[in-house]
Amino acid sequence: MKEQKKEFITCMDERIADCKQRAMKLSGEGCTEESVFENIRLNIYEIFKTVFLAAEKSCGEDKTALQNFFLQKLEQIPENWKISYEKAEKHGDSEKMHIEKIKLETAQKVREIFEKIYHIV
Repeated sequence: MKEQKKEFITCMDERIADCKQRAMKLSGEGCTEESVFENIRLNIYEIFKTVFLAAEKSCGEDKTALQNFFLQKLEQIPENWKISYEKAEKHGDSEKMHIEKIKLETAQKVREIFEKIYHIV
C-alpha cells in the first residue's frame, strides 16, 4: 500500500510542477489568461494532494478507509464547482463557466489517476 501512496503523491507532484512550469512560460510569453488557467489547475492538484495527505493521516494503514475517504472528497469538493458552472451557464457567463470547467476536468483527472493507481474499477 505504501507504494500506491508514494505513486499517487509523486504523480500529483509531477502535475503540480508541470502546471507551474507551463504557467510561468505562458506568463513570460504574455499569455496572462492562459497562465491563470494553469494556476487554477495547479491549485486543484494541490487541494487534492492535501486532502489525500489528510486522509492518509486519518486512515493510517487502512486502505479501504483511505480509498473511501478520498473518493468521498472527490465527490464532495467539486459539488460547488458544478453548481457554480450551472449558475454561470444560466447567466451566460462564459468566463466563469470556463474556470469551473477547468476545475471539474482537473478533479476528474485526479480521480482517474487515483483509480488507476489503486486499481478501482
